[in-house]
Amino acid sequence: MIGRWIEEEQCRGNYSLQVSNISDDWGCLGLAGPRSREILSALVADDMSDEAFPFLHVRCVSVAGVPTRVIRISSTGELGWELYAPPDSLAKIYDAIVASGLVGDFGTYALNSLRVEKGFRAWGTDMTVDANPYEAGLDDFVRLDKATEFIGREALRSIKADGLRRRLVMLTVDADDADAVGNEAVWYGDRVVGHTTSGAYGATVSRSLALAYVPTELSQPGTEVHVELVGDRRPAVVEKVAPVKVEAVRVSERPEKDAVAEATLRYDKIHLLFNTPSETDGKQA
Repeated sequence: MIGRWIEEEQCRGNYSLQVSNISDDWGCLGLAGPRSREILSALVADDMSDEAFPFLHVRCVSVAGVPTRVIRISSTGELGWELYAPPDSLAKIYDAIVASGLVGDFGTYALNSLRVEKGFRAWGTDMTVDANPYEAGLDDFVRLDKATEFIGREALRSIKADGLRRRLVMLTVDADDADAVGNEAVWYGDRVVGHTTSGAYGATVSRSLALAYVPTELSQPGTEVHVELVGDRRPAVVEKVAPVKVEAVRVSERPEKDAVAEATLRYDKIHLLFNTPSETDGKQA
């Protein structure tokens, strides 16, 4: 989608540039968790401290001898990095990380649980071309007064002036043996008023959670609705904020060693939940 847009803008503006798709030239490993800085620091010569390598910053460093583009970001909402390198080099980086003995593999169910309980939006589900940034709760990422002109500024000004008809909210769902995954109907009384965009069992808070678009008049915290799960309408409540704070906020509110200890317990709980074989529902494992 982005590539097509760039090509369209190139034609419209008659810009002299060459557009190449290099997606196949790069692979990515995600490293996240309370000890991810410790692990990565042992594999690079650079300073990986928060002061030297802040959130959302990018560095080109050598990881286990492999030239790697490292981004300080994690979809889990915990301390972490994304490591970009040629695909045939990823195995070497992966083996070096695992050899530390401080980390193990985790899958998309665990990742989804971590991001949903922090209210992290995902592109293609919670954020789409059908939703504007204000509806999706991305107000903090919009600067209408920035000096640089950007596409969509006037449209966003109009949207803000006219007011919103719907908002993305966090729901706690009284689920039983099924959690929301997205596109479930949200009911208010006898009317369908919205839909979920994603959901998961929040392993940290032991609750079923969902993100959903609802009319603005139903977006106030404490509003009671129903989410239809496998044909059954389950009670749900609009939450004021996501139930779990991101790692950076937790560290700012208490000593780092306490935040790390808390995160370690969280990861142990999630590992048990998503990796323990059980004939019963995973929530009881």
